[in-house]
Amino acid sequence: GRGIEVAIGPVRFVNSHEIGVADRRISGNHFVICTGAAPALPPIPGLASAPHLTYETVFEINRLPASMIVLGAGPTGVELAQAFARLGSSVTLIDQRDSVLPGVDAEASAVIERRLEAEGVTVQTSAAVTKVTGQGGRLRLEAGASQIEAESLVVVTGRRPRVTGLDLDRAGVEVRNEAILVDKYLRTSNSRVYAAGDVTGGFQFTHYAGWQGYVAARNALLPGAQEGVRSNPPWAVFTDPEVAQAGLSEAEGRAQFSDLKVHRLELDRVDRAQTEGEREGFLKLITTESGKLVGATAVSRAAGETINELALAIDRGLTVSDLASTIHAYPTFGFAVQQLAAEAAFEAAAAGVRGKILRTLRRRS
Repeated sequence: GRGIEVAIGPVRFVNSHEIGVADRRISGNHFVICTGAAPALPPIPGLASAPHLTYETVFEINRLPASMIVLGAGPTGVELAQAFARLGSSVTLIDQRDSVLPGVDAEASAVIERRLEAEGVTVQTSAAVTKVTGQGGRLRLEAGASQIEAESLVVVTGRRPRVTGLDLDRAGVEVRNEAILVDKYLRTSNSRVYAAGDVTGGFQFTHYAGWQGYVAARNALLPGAQEGVRSNPPWAVFTDPEVAQAGLSEAEGRAQFSDLKVHRLELDRVDRAQTEGEREGFLKLITTESGKLVGATAVSRAAGETINELALAIDRGLTVSDLASTIHAYPTFGFAVQQLAAEAAFEAAAAGVRGKILRTLRRRS
């Protein structure tokens, strides 16, 4: 309807300015590669030959398994573990790392682990799986001295960029660590070719890939160039409660700033959380001493919605005073931003030399 020609079929590069699609050849001034990524299996003996599901094929099943092992406690793993436990499966969540949602704010990870266990999920971290076998409709995983059995196994341990069969070498497109190498403008080693999303090996988020797709198309078609790579894009994990983050985590902030300030508001102080009966969670704002917002973490039923405002604030270099002076609708989960920002702004105003000056002026007024 917009005048875009769609060609379906196996695609490969013929040369630097031409691709083959099925039995056709199509030439172009520019190309944007958005082939995404596929599930990656860890090199565990027996896994490849054992019946298993991935984050793609799990949606094809038509019967609820009585028991399930979810291998991988990253965002997709915890989402699926909680979902199947609520549907009625007996779920075991396993990861060789020492926590669920590794790399996420430690306090947020702890909230999700407690919720999973409260809902009946067996969580086994620091458990390296050494062997997988399948027999008689049952799967068995060996992890150290333990053996875990279940009817179904879901493997969510990572993704691998889809570059196989594209003949990128014919186009002079460099691949590094199985991903297409791009510069900050999403241009590959062939100036005609851009790449965006999971195929570049960066953050594996749908919204980040969609944004990069826009930037790559814009840079290919229009004058000038917009940067298409971010070091800390916002993200959300859609468990219940949700976990969302924008900018730096507390650990990352402490590594970068000597004057870091961490402001925290428990969810049970938020009126909307009280009325919803969902009080487990928190909002955390990470600022410099001057009050500039550099990071935020939210854990609540609406964390994914709350984080968008904070991502914009970080991108625009706003301060907690800016957030505190913006009127937020009440009662909402987002009102927590105004609550916490106001506390942080008053704290900043009363601290240090500035605070002494303000107190002196107040006494003299």
